[in-house]
Amino acid sequence: MKKWDAIVIGVGSMGSATCYQLAKQGMRVLGIEQYDITHEWGSHAGQSRLIRKAYFEHPDYVPLLQRAYDGWKEIEQKAQIQLYWPTGIAYFAPEQHSIIQGIRSSARQHGIRLTDESPDKWPQFSIPRHFSCVFEPESGFLTPEIAIRSFVQAAQEYGADIHTHERMSAWQETTNGVEVITDKGIYLAEKLIFTAGAYTSYILELPVPLRVTRQLLAWAHPQDPAGFGLGEIPCWMIAEEGIEGLYYGFPALPASFDGPRGLKIAYHRPGERMTNPADTVFDSTDEQLLLKHVLDRYVAPARATIYELKQCRYTYSPDEHFIVDQVQTHGNRVIVAAGFSGHGFKFVPVIGEALADLAIHGSTLWPIGFLGLHRFR
Repeated sequence: MKKWDAIVIGVGSMGSATCYQLAKQGMRVLGIEQYDITHEWGSHAGQSRLIRKAYFEHPDYVPLLQRAYDGWKEIEQKAQIQLYWPTGIAYFAPEQHSIIQGIRSSARQHGIRLTDESPDKWPQFSIPRHFSCVFEPESGFLTPEIAIRSFVQAAQEYGADIHTHERMSAWQETTNGVEVITDKGIYLAEKLIFTAGAYTSYILELPVPLRVTRQLLAWAHPQDPAGFGLGEIPCWMIAEEGIEGLYYGFPALPASFDGPRGLKIAYHRPGERMTNPADTVFDSTDEQLLLKHVLDRYVAPARATIYELKQCRYTYSPDEHFIVDQVQTHGNRVIVAAGFSGHGFKFVPVIGEALADLAIHGSTLWPIGFLGLHRFR
């Protein structure tokens, strides 16, 4: 039986970057994906994802983000394609809201440039006068499906084997390494890396529960599309007093991008809990009404009509921070990246580097200590 240096289970966002980093460093790597490369049963579907540095979730993420920005440039150069679109992000919320305060704190600590703007700067929005508007120029969005395909192609160019439509059924440690059993074969590796997103809890026992939720993404056609396109408005976030989470959206993207046309809008908070991540049946009536309310209230000049919906799966850790670590109970042969809690995609390049480091060296120089499993013990 051929032995691999590492097998990666789940070739989505984190898995594709990990395969790339391992193969680039000369490792014999096998990536196993139960669906196709890019699909709508994980967390990466939906055309666009925000990327930002002034991280209100926790300032410890910022050094990882700074490295991630470098990693996005690297894969863009390798693939000869643009993945990061620097539109900037406008944050709208009352000044004392925790999101505005978190953004300002993170920016002060790490020297990130912000500007205070008048809510009237973008007349496309209808923002209450008592809201602050903080603009982060070095931010924007990424194209997830195109990025994943770029990482996979680059990994294959460095010699990685990528198997699609192959489902892992079991795995076990042996005296020679880790054995992986799928519906198509049996494989042996020195290290096993789980980047399986919403499916992690079904194939790996962790000392902490993960919660999978369904998140709704909506696209709307403005009655008058003038002023809402790429280059005309930034990406945006809006947080209200007394509500959980925040609303966010993107400029209307042209036909050269994957996915639907029109304004994309979503609500960032834990959605409906899913017991089966492969389930595609859902009632979106209430969420559609909420997103329509947001459009009518804050993007009123658009008079937009929602015309297409998609869903993706978020996997929440108990504290909504990532889990990136070796699983000590398995002699450090097993590594996991999970629980990205709806804000992980922007970190893809650096998480791929960190996972490759853990597989090759058993440690990494990237500051992921605060993301370890030890915090749940």
